[in-house]
Amino acid sequence: MTCDSKPQHAPEGLSVVIPVFNERGNVTLLWRELMDVLGSIDMGCEVVWVDDASADGTFQELEGLADTVSLPGNCSVQLLRLTLNSGQSASLAAGLRAARGELIVTMDGDLQNDPADIPKLLHHLTDEVDIVAGWRRQREDRWMFRRFPSLIANQVLRGITRVPIHDLGCSLRVMRAEAVRRVPIYGERHRYLVPLCVANGAVVTEVEVNHRPREHGRSKYGISRVPRVLLDAVSLSFFTRFWKRPLHMFGKAGLLTSGAGILVCLHLTYLKFAHGHHIGGRPLLLMGILLLVLGAQFFCFGLLAEIMVRIHEGKRTLADDPIRVHRVVGGSAKGPDSDE
Repeated sequence: MTCDSKPQHAPEGLSVVIPVFNERGNVTLLWRELMDVLGSIDMGCEVVWVDDASADGTFQELEGLADTVSLPGNCSVQLLRLTLNSGQSASLAAGLRAARGELIVTMDGDLQNDPADIPKLLHHLTDEVDIVAGWRRQREDRWMFRRFPSLIANQVLRGITRVPIHDLGCSLRVMRAEAVRRVPIYGERHRYLVPLCVANGAVVTEVEVNHRPREHGRSKYGISRVPRVLLDAVSLSFFTRFWKRPLHMFGKAGLLTSGAGILVCLHLTYLKFAHGHHIGGRPLLLMGILLLVLGAQFFCFGLLAEIMVRIHEGKRTLADDPIRVHRVVGGSAKGPDSDE
């Protein structure tokens, strides 16, 4: 059964969210592989495809598959299309909001993630674990342009976030919905979804997964990511350590700078009154005053940030996703409160 409608609210057991951009050559095979795997899972499943305004006919290819390929009895499909090319984070956020499953699998649409690993990930999702992350131990990518940047990024991010998993950039993972939905995703935060979930209390483990070479299309990643990842690491450090207590970060900087300023001024005061030195024209006096002013500014920044966090936590709202087409294929159209 095929129907075009608004997002539905009937819960599914498992949702697979796949952002795609210009992946027309990959989505057909990935669709068939997914249906083979999900059809063997003993729970209700759905696949949420999110097309990031592709220009190569990816969404039209997905619509054709929805019209011609039969679905397993336990599966349904949602097709979402963003009005503008908004990036992977926006696509992932739209898919997560539309997903109805209590468990959520995320993966790339380039066929490098293997759908056959999904049952293995689900098997390791015990009651004590909220996220099972994939580890691409044997990567099928070029060393200089993919593996080397990823190695640098993982080393830096592991040191900053202290999350003990090897492959923070692997898109294939299974998560409990309540764990991931506590994390707002914007900018390029999709890269740091696991550390951000851990910062919000999630428990994570990792499992080795298969990684396949890209056969069709062009990779959207490369060595040019390294500077952006390093810059993003600064914001990630703040959001994982000080998001709920920004005064702790600004306060430490304020204590260091104002403390240094106080020491400088005490030293100059001693020189003036104990030895009668003239200190009015000394550069050290200007440095001491500047350090005191900077310390006061850091404290003010921290207080303002604390106020902003309190306002944000008290009045959090979610902006509407820029979705033009939302299509649901298969599954029940009845909501959870329906008596029919």
